[in-house]
Parts: sequence; structure tokens; C-alpha cells
Amino acid sequence: MKRKTPQEKKRESYLHDRRNTYGENSKSSRRNIARNKRLRSRLERRLARTAFVPGAGLDVERMDDVESRVVRQRRRAWTKCPDEPLEKVVKEKLARRVELGMLGAAEAAARLARIRAATRRDG
Repeated sequence: MKRKTPQEKKRESYLHDRRNTYGENSKSSRRNIARNKRLRSRLERRLARTAFVPGAGLDVERMDDVESRVVRQRRRAWTKCPDEPLEKVVKEKLARRVELGMLGAAEAAARLARIRAATRRDG
């Protein structure tokens, strides 16, 4: 396997690394993703359980109705938002710093040029 140069490592980092830009603590996302999946499954189980009266036996037509309700409810379920690529996050951060006066426009342009050169697709 060919060894990667530091420039190749930097390029791959900008293109493949991702950052959480949702606005909350990144550690809480681990807990909240699992919680939202649990809530979705719980909702499906509750729909299936409340549709049948205990001890009434199985009714095929009723089972089809329950299945369609679960599928219909599932469409409105929570979905995970993907994290942003590092390249995009760095570019937005530089733009924000220029806007706030923390960084000069020329320096930000030079940094953006270095990022563009590092992430150029031709190698």
C-alpha cells in the first residue's frame, strides 16, 4: 500500500471528515439519536397493540388495517440529519470571522485559496 503524503492526508481530511453543525452538544447527539429511534419503535408497537382487543382472536381484515396504520405513521418519523463536511464548515467559519471583523478579507481569501488548492479533484 502506498504511503500518503501530508498533502494527500489534508485533502482527504477536508473531503471526508464531518462536523456536527446542528447547534447542540455533539455528545448529546449520541443519546438523542438512540432516544428518537426508541420513540419511533415504541409508537409502532403502541399502534399495533391498541388496534387489537385482548382475547378477541385474530381478524385478518383488522390486521391489514393495523399494518396500513403503522406504515402510514412511519412516513412521518424522525430522520437523522447528516453532519457537514469539514471543508464547508471551515469556509463558513472564515466567512463569519470576516463578517464580524475578526479576520481581514485578504487573509480569509488566502486561506480559502489554500483550502481550494488542497481539495482540488485532479490530485
